[in-house]
Amino acid sequence: LLLSKVKIQQLGSLVFTCIAMFGASFMIFVHFSVVHDIKDLSIPLPVFWISLWLAIGCTVIPSFLMSEGIARVGPEQASIVGGSGPVLTALMAVFLLGESFTLYHFLGMFMVIVAIVWLSVRR
Repeated sequence: LLLSKVKIQQLGSLVFTCIAMFGASFMIFVHFSVVHDIKDLSIPLPVFWISLWLAIGCTVIPSFLMSEGIARVGPEQASIVGGSGPVLTALMAVFLLGESFTLYHFLGMFMVIVAIVWLSVRR
C-alpha cells in the first residue's frame, strides 16, 4: 500500500489495478498448471457461478476500490481504513453468525485496533 501511490499516480488507479490483477492471475495459472492436472478444472456449474461471484465481489471490485482510495486519500489513510476490515469481520461473525469469541480473538482484534490507532496518530 505504502509503495503503490507513486505507480498509481503515474499509471492511474484503473491501469495499475488491471496490471496487478493480470500479474496475480497469471501466477495463479502457472501455479495451478504445475501442481494440478487439467481435469481438476472440472467443477459443478453451481460451484463455478459461486466462485465467479466471489472472485468479482470479494477480489476484483475491492481491488479497484482500494487502488482508487489510495489515489484519492493516500496510502496511509487507505491502510487505516483497510485495517478495520478484520475487526468488522470478527464482530459480524460473532453477532450475525453466532461464532465464539475467545481470548485469542480478543487479543488479535486488540492488536489490529492498536495498529490502526498507532498509524492514525503518528506522522
